[in-house]
Amino acid sequence: MKKLITLLSFSFFVLVSCSKDDPTVAAVPTITTTQAVLSGATVTVTWPVVAGTDITYNVYRNDNPVKINAVPLTEATYTDVLTAIGDYTYRITVNTAGLESEKGTASEKVVFALPTAPVAQAVLNGGAITVTWPAVAGTGITYNIYKNGDPVKINASPLTEATYTDILTATGSYTYTIAVNVAGLESEKGAASGKVVLALPKTRIMESSTSTYNTKYEYAYTYDTSNIAKLVSVASKTTRTKISDQTVTVSNSIAKYTYAGDLITKIIYYSVDNVAGSSYEYVYNAKNQMTSLIRKKADGTINYTVNLTYDDNGRVTETSDYPNWGTWVYTYLAGNLVKYTYTLTQVGSTNYVENSNSVFDTKNTYSKNILGYNNTFTSSINNELSSSTTGGDGITTSSSSSRTEYTYDANDYVLTRTEYTTTDSSTEMQTEKSVYTYN
Repeated sequence: MKKLITLLSFSFFVLVSCSKDDPTVAAVPTITTTQAVLSGATVTVTWPVVAGTDITYNVYRNDNPVKINAVPLTEATYTDVLTAIGDYTYRITVNTAGLESEKGTASEKVVFALPTAPVAQAVLNGGAITVTWPAVAGTGITYNIYKNGDPVKINASPLTEATYTDILTATGSYTYTIAVNVAGLESEKGAASGKVVLALPKTRIMESSTSTYNTKYEYAYTYDTSNIAKLVSVASKTTRTKISDQTVTVSNSIAKYTYAGDLITKIIYYSVDNVAGSSYEYVYNAKNQMTSLIRKKADGTINYTVNLTYDDNGRVTETSDYPNWGTWVYTYLAGNLVKYTYTLTQVGSTNYVENSNSVFDTKNTYSKNILGYNNTFTSSINNELSSSTTGGDGITTSSSSSRTEYTYDANDYVLTRTEYTTTDSSTEMQTEKSVYTYN
């Protein structure tokens, strides 16, 4: 028995000695440099390539003893898609000849946290609001959008682009907030956008006075159900009272609108018994600026045409084939008609020239949100507060001025408009008053 134990001990010593000194068993290298870069919820882990044949790698996260790669890696890179908020480091082991090295040096720590949601911007365009926000850097980023503080998102699926168009189904005021999605997690909502208000005129009642008549105009507006800012028709009733004998005349009509896209292309006026009368047709250039207005009679023949040309300084020149129309040069500033010069060539006399200057407020006109209305050229985006006009042919001159008072609602849309006019040295008189209601 003693001899047998001695032989076994000797055999073990020989085996151990051969294993330690056998030059065919190479040491497995250790990775000493590992980099981890976070983008969105994705960490890209890289390390130096180990020279040799049949080299593979394993990746370990946060000192967890279980590798995170399903199969040994043949390339010196690995992509880890995170699913939880936290701090992460990575270590690499090298596999060769069926042996795995010790874990290498840990990478620098990457911190995965949900980004701060950006602030949205909301812009009204007809019956829709376009919402945009700064894109959040990173891979796998999507967004949700919320309206008016409602806890239910309005997008059917996560948004991959930093823009969204909300088709409105009702007038009112709207704000929007954005949340960022990363790895199935949603951030806190960002700050709300500025308030956007869609207000559309429902009725307008205007009363005007001259030395001969008092006239009352009543208008009612109807819109397209598929695009609530698209005007379908305007019904009007005109009641004219002759001051001298109080004779009253009442007339009714309805204007029906035709669109091409977002532009008004035709208005046809109908009598109360739906008989078509005169019409206007509008033509636009590539910038959606009106270039001509064609007035047609009830039988479809052209009555006259008005042509418009634009320069780079905010000036618009208007001419027409209608007799004695003259030439109008309009100057626009910030969307408002601030000045015009009118010239009429007179045979046998010097030309008649008229100049007018206007000042505007910063509030909203009643028609601001009617789709395509501002493209028909004659409207301004704000309300005229005052104007002064002088005209003459070098022999006789005249002047007039006007000022206008307004009241506004809480969203700065006009509720009432009262105009006062002074001609030459006459006393100021109220010449017009309008009252508006909105949908």
